[in-house]
Amino acid sequence: SDDALARLVDGCLHTAVAADRLANPLRAPIEIAPAIDGCRPQPLADEAAAGAWFEAEHHNLLAAQRLAFDRGWYAQAWQLAWALSTYYGRRGYLHDDLTAWRTGLAAAQALSDHSAMALAHRFVGRAYGRIGQYADGVTHLREALALLRGAGDLFGQAHTHRSLAWARTQQGLEQLALGHAMRALLLYQKLSADVWEAEARSLVGWHYSRLGEYDLARDYCEEALAQHRKNRNLGAEGDTVDSLGRIAHDTGRFADAAVYYGEALAIYREHGNTTQEANTLTRLAENRAAVGLVEEARTDRKSVV
Repeated sequence: SDDALARLVDGCLHTAVAADRLANPLRAPIEIAPAIDGCRPQPLADEAAAGAWFEAEHHNLLAAQRLAFDRGWYAQAWQLAWALSTYYGRRGYLHDDLTAWRTGLAAAQALSDHSAMALAHRFVGRAYGRIGQYADGVTHLREALALLRGAGDLFGQAHTHRSLAWARTQQGLEQLALGHAMRALLLYQKLSADVWEAEARSLVGWHYSRLGEYDLARDYCEEALAQHRKNRNLGAEGDTVDSLGRIAHDTGRFADAAVYYGEALAIYREHGNTTQEANTLTRLAENRAAVGLVEEARTDRKSVV
């Protein structure tokens, strides 16, 4: 019956949102309606339990999202996309992420919910970028930025500038990418959003390194690292330590680079972030090969496969 299906979808949504909260506690939450009568979300004890639940259920969650959309339960449809996005990003299920967010965008449009539409355009844009369709990604990110400017949503604008920075880098537009990263940093500073400011500061450092401005890059990343540790933002700490590893490698400090990469790998493994773990293993192999550790480099490369 419709009532039973509604309880099923609501149970999936409430459990997924709770699991995402355990996996990514510093992420700004979305508001969802209270659980309907008879809905029994699954209790999850910790981040490991959340990860195991997502691993077991993510295909079913996509099916529940499609069911929600087909039944006209549009709020639950886009909210399920949101709840899945951290997990899909960390595990590298990039096409599933795009599928979820395309349905999420259609649901937000069906609701004429401009806030949800802006969010969905941003995540669709990011998802397209992650599978290499950068032009499509930029189109959606620009749509998001237009909606967010119209609403005066500075947080959303800052997040979108971060995504645009990444997309422009993939297109080889390094200076434009740095401009977006800097714009994100300035917006977060204006909002006194310390956690996000630290992440944007790290991003600016990474973009300076791409332009060969290594002293500036190191300064930004080291300041960001201190902020991450103060905020206990371990996932972001991993990204910044990895960036410091790349800066050390590119400036010939190979031993320092190996230490940074080792720290980043430990963090990514703790969080189950297999996508970034693979990227860092590749860079560690390149670093070891640069100092003649050929067998160790081969071992690292085999670990990526």
